[in-house]
Amino acid sequence: MNTVQRSLRTIGCAIVVAVAFAPANGQEVIAGLDHWTTVSPVTLPLDGVGPIDFCGAPISPTLGSTDTIVQRSGSLDLGSGPSTVPIELVALSLTSCQPITADFGGGAMPWDVKATVLPGASGGSMTIRKTHANGGTFDSQFFVRPTFLFTQVGNPIVTHVIDTQTFTFFSLGRPWSCIPESNMLLVPGPDPDPNANFHVGAPANHWDFFPPGTVPFAGSAAWNMHLTVVPEPSALAGLVLAIGILIRRKR
Repeated sequence: MNTVQRSLRTIGCAIVVAVAFAPANGQEVIAGLDHWTTVSPVTLPLDGVGPIDFCGAPISPTLGSTDTIVQRSGSLDLGSGPSTVPIELVALSLTSCQPITADFGGGAMPWDVKATVLPGASGGSMTIRKTHANGGTFDSQFFVRPTFLFTQVGNPIVTHVIDTQTFTFFSLGRPWSCIPESNMLLVPGPDPDPNANFHVGAPANHWDFFPPGTVPFAGSAAWNMHLTVVPEPSALAGLVLAIGILIRRKR
């Protein structure tokens, strides 16, 4: 998000201040995707295997460090109070932080483990409230039924799958804002594109959804996430320059 885009969105949110308590104008949170990054290992207890520490594995280079994507499937009108929308965990990419030892009938062996989700296998709901001019708080409850792929260390053609266990997570009273933090990953799309988290050309009373900072989810395990951030263009330029210097030095 460049400076002009950020300024326009901030102005758009500020305009809402003038109409924040005018029900006729509505106060709509637009449906879309939330791109999350796991910020600390999440320990999932697998039946018959034991607890496994999972770390985030980026889903795609174009999405930065995103390892979890949640879709809010409908827009919410907060003009008359809190509103609830179904959510679905549409993408997950976690890997065991280190190999684990398990016995699937051939003796105890080391395995790498990857956790993903199948379409329609994980969902829940989110309740969003407006408590101030630019945002408010939200509650989120969802269940996750991962597909765990075990790959034998040193022998990748040997695999084992577990996909029968469901985990529950919830987070209550967390803040959100219609103004993204300066380095958040923004995926633009027209209003009301359900695959975007930043809606270009949306009316002033249509808001995007950006929880700031780390959001702790409790339940089956402690899962701490925040919306994905990306380096500023200047940081990227510096990184490219540093890589170029290293390459020249090696030559």
